[in-house]
Amino acid sequence: MLAIRTKEKLAVRGSPTPSGATSAPDRERFADLMAAVAARQDRDAFAELFAFYAPRVKAYMLRLGAGSALAEELAQEVMITVWRKAGLFDRTQASVSTWIFRVARNRRIDAARRAKHVDFDHEDPAFHPEPEMAPDDAVSAAEREASVRAALAEL
Repeated sequence: MLAIRTKEKLAVRGSPTPSGATSAPDRERFADLMAAVAARQDRDAFAELFAFYAPRVKAYMLRLGAGSALAEELAQEVMITVWRKAGLFDRTQASVSTWIFRVARNRRIDAARRAKHVDFDHEDPAFHPEPEMAPDDAVSAAEREASVRAALAEL
């Protein structure tokens, strides 16, 4: 009986159900929070969205194979994107969780693509041309080369 009451309380409060899915009142509340963030940059609404979704996005990134530090960084980037692009959210097209996790998936794909590209070290000597030789050193090198060629020709 206690477990049933707990489930009822969860559903009434609008928090996640034990299976991890969000209830219908929760979906509407989160959609309203997104609308508040989009319309007036409501920090309290965003804080509530952040508190609910940031840990879930990080766990999702970990399940996709990101390391702990990368998962944390990507979760932060996703939530920044939610803050900046909340106006693009359309409650008639998807739920807030669907929209946020789509952003998260795209961020993870971008991170994987960045990891495949080799970053070049611009300080590597191979990327810098040889410095120009001083004129007197160039003359000495040319004379040395001529004498070596002459010595090789005699052999």
